[in-house]
Amino acid sequence: MFNKKRNRALRILVVAFLSVGLFFAGCVQEKPQEGVAPTPTEQKTKTTIYYGGCKVGGAAYSIAVGIQSVVNKYAKDVVIDIQTTNCGVENIDLVASKQLDMGMAGSVSLYQGYYGMGAWEGKPRKNLRAIHTYYITAVQAVVLKDSSIKSIWDIKGKRVAVGVKGSGSELRVREALEFLGITYNDFEPYFISYSDAVDALKTGKIDMAIFSTGYPVPKVLELEVTHPIRLIEYPPEYGKKLAKERPYFMYFEIPAGTYKGQDKPVPTVAGYTVAFAHKDVPEEVAYEVVKTALEHYMEVAQSHSRAKEWSRKEVVLDPILNMGIPLHPGAEKYYKEIGWLK
Repeated sequence: MFNKKRNRALRILVVAFLSVGLFFAGCVQEKPQEGVAPTPTEQKTKTTIYYGGCKVGGAAYSIAVGIQSVVNKYAKDVVIDIQTTNCGVENIDLVASKQLDMGMAGSVSLYQGYYGMGAWEGKPRKNLRAIHTYYITAVQAVVLKDSSIKSIWDIKGKRVAVGVKGSGSELRVREALEFLGITYNDFEPYFISYSDAVDALKTGKIDMAIFSTGYPVPKVLELEVTHPIRLIEYPPEYGKKLAKERPYFMYFEIPAGTYKGQDKPVPTVAGYTVAFAHKDVPEEVAYEVVKTALEHYMEVAQSHSRAKEWSRKEVVLDPILNMGIPLHPGAEKYYKEIGWLK
């Protein structure tokens, strides 16, 4: 027993001497030589922005990947780390609670979240700030060419994919249908991803897939290679009325030639997908993100073609101003710098 105690005491004494030695050694620091570049550990660490993307396969995720690519390539002090999420609704809550720094959401979700409506009734997310618009999120009702569905009214009793439950896309689809007097009780809704919806169309498990995202939908372009499709229009008179009553919607026509065999514009309604940030993201960080993304928009467009429109104020900024969601100071600084704001 005594020997054990003595050995333990000796070990403690040795550790004590080593600790003192390390302390004094740490106090002696060699002065850096002039003209010598700092080591990697001495260089300024870039700020990592955790960015809520969406489900893989949709236009929103593709755009997010494009933004990440150019920011990580060109920005001096910022890098982006994309997080796969259930899209807009989840992104709003994750950014509002500071679990993410930035994200994207549909105009319906962002408007309702900011003003405390819908799923956020009584719980407004006033700490969110808009950055820029991704693209117009057109409602695109897709059926196979030989489908018996000829108009939107024909979906009653059918099997219809409407998007991931609770996503911004699904909210837009639901609201657009309800404006027509069509509810989920009138058909069998499938709450599935874009990829799964396309697969279900191929195999005949569903009769229609409604996407509310940028156009063209990449997965639909893949589908039409082997399965000819048709778009079902949203009645123009209802679309124009919806846009007039609700600032987060617009009447829109999907341009002719967007999909194979589509030889004329197809009337529909659309929202916007908007990039946003928590208000506490530093101004210089948000400024660098929006500046880098918009100055290299043609590289972002390699991920999704809709980014080619980012040279236009009416695409990037005007939808946000129309919604009344406040801009992040970093984004506001950049828009003033290029003359889009006074």
